[in-house]
Amino acid sequence: MAPILYGPNGRPIPLSKALRKMRGQAKAFMSGFHGANSNNLADWVTLPMEINAILRNDLQKLRARSRDLARNDDTARRFLFILKQNVLGSAGIVLQAKNKLGAGKKQDEKRNDEIEREWTMFHSKRRVRGVSVSPSACGQLSGRELGWLSLQTRAVDGECFMQILRGYPHNPHKFAVRFLNPDLLDSSYCVELPNGNRVEMGIEFDQFDRPVNYHFSEQHPTRKFQGKGARRIPIPADQIIHLFRKEYVGQIRGIPDFAAIMHKTKMLHGVHEAIVVGWRVAAAKMGFFTVRDVDAFKTSLDDEDRSPFDAGEIEATPGSFDVIPDGYKLDTFDPQYPTSTYESGHKVFMQQLANGLNVSSPTLSNNYADVNYSSLRQALLEDREGWRCLQAEMIDGFYQPLFDEWYDWTVYGTGRIKAPAARRAQDPVVVWQPRGWPWVDPLKEVNAQVKAIDAHLRTRQSIIAETTGADFIEMVDELAVEQETLVERGLKTAIPDDMAENYRDRG
Repeated sequence: MAPILYGPNGRPIPLSKALRKMRGQAKAFMSGFHGANSNNLADWVTLPMEINAILRNDLQKLRARSRDLARNDDTARRFLFILKQNVLGSAGIVLQAKNKLGAGKKQDEKRNDEIEREWTMFHSKRRVRGVSVSPSACGQLSGRELGWLSLQTRAVDGECFMQILRGYPHNPHKFAVRFLNPDLLDSSYCVELPNGNRVEMGIEFDQFDRPVNYHFSEQHPTRKFQGKGARRIPIPADQIIHLFRKEYVGQIRGIPDFAAIMHKTKMLHGVHEAIVVGWRVAAAKMGFFTVRDVDAFKTSLDDEDRSPFDAGEIEATPGSFDVIPDGYKLDTFDPQYPTSTYESGHKVFMQQLANGLNVSSPTLSNNYADVNYSSLRQALLEDREGWRCLQAEMIDGFYQPLFDEWYDWTVYGTGRIKAPAARRAQDPVVVWQPRGWPWVDPLKEVNAQVKAIDAHLRTRQSIIAETTGADFIEMVDELAVEQETLVERGLKTAIPDDMAENYRDRG
C-alpha cells in the first residue's frame, strides 16, 4: 500500500501532485550559482584555503620560477622593462616639500628648500676622495636605483625587504638602506612563542597582528659552509620596510606578478622554441636516402673505394648540392613551417598574458600593427591609470616610509636639518611627484586643457603633474628666468612690451 501524504490543512495529497512538488523543490535547490555546481568540474577546488597556508607551500616555487622567467623569457623581460619605464621613469619619484608659514597660505621656502636639498644630497651617488657615497649600504646604488631595484624585486619575487641602518658610518647622513634577500625569510618557519607572540612565515606578530620582528636566516639556504648552521637573526620591525602588494585579507607575504601567467608563459616559451627549430629544419630542406636498386646497393658496399656518401650521409649545407650515386633515391622532408595558425594562436596567447599582467596587449607584445588611433588611445589611457596605481603603491610602501625614517634621523639624530623647536613636533608636509606622460594627440589635448583652465575646471598644477611630472611653482620660476634672460639679450619674447621694459628696469 502506497504511503499517504497530507498537506498543511490535514487533507491527503495525491501522490502525483506530491511528486511534482518535490521535483520543483529539488530543481529550485539546484538552480543556485552555477559556479558551485560540480558537474564536469570535478577537478575544481571546492574548499576555500587561507592565503598564507597556500603561500607556505607554494611561495618558494613561485619565486624560483618567476626569477627563471625574468632571466630567460623575452615577454617577462619586456614587462619588467615597461614597468620600470612607466612607474618610475628615468627620474624616479621626486619629493616636493610643501610646508607653509604658520596658518597662512604662503610657502615656507626656507624650510622647503632645506628639506629638498638634504633629501637630494642623501639620494645622490657620488665619490668623495675615492670613496663611494650613496644611500645604499653597499655604496653602489643611488636613490633612483634603489627605487628601480625595489620595484623589480617586488614584481619578480612578490616582495622586497629593506633594512634601515641608523648610524651608518659611510655617508654624511649616517643613514642607509640595505636590501635583504626574501629567500632568507623562511616561509615555512611558523611557531608559537612563550611571550604570546607567534611567528608565521618568518615574521613575528603580536596579538594585534602587528609585525614585531623579522627572523632572517644568517645564510642563504643554497649556500652551505662547513661549521655553520642556519641560525636565524631577529631584526626589529622598526628597521624593516616590507614592500609587497596586499591582495587578500590577512596576507603577510607577497605574490610574484608572474604567478597567474607563469604556466602559460612557460608553455608559450616552449612553443616558440619548437617553432624556431621547425623553421630551421624547414630552411634546411632535409631528406632521407632510400635504396632504389638492391643489387647496385650491395655492389657499392663491396667496393673498397666507396666514398662516405655511399654510407647514406650528407651534410645539409645551405646553397650546396650533391650527386646521388647509383642505387639511391632522395625522399625530401618538408615540415611546412611556419604554419598559418601560428600568428592567430600567438595573438590569443599574448592577450591572455597581457590580461594577467594588467597591461594592454599591444604594449606587452610591442606590436601596434593592428591598432588604430582610437583603440591605441584607449589602451594607453587604461595602461596609464594602472601605472598610477603602481606609483601609489611605491609611494605608500617605499618612498614615504623611507622619508619618514630618514627625516626623523636627520632632525633628531644628526641635526643636519635645523628645524625650530616649535616645528619639530609637526610632521613635514611633502608631496611625491611621479613621472607623467605626454599627450597622445598634443594639439587637440592642449586646446582642451586650455579651455578647462579658462573654465576653472582644472588647475595648471594638476595638468603639469599629469603630463610632465613637474611642479607648477618650479616651472613658473624657470619661465621667469627664461624671460629675463631673453630680455637682457635683446631677443624677442612672448610677453608684452611694457612687461619687458619692467624687466630691463629691474636689471
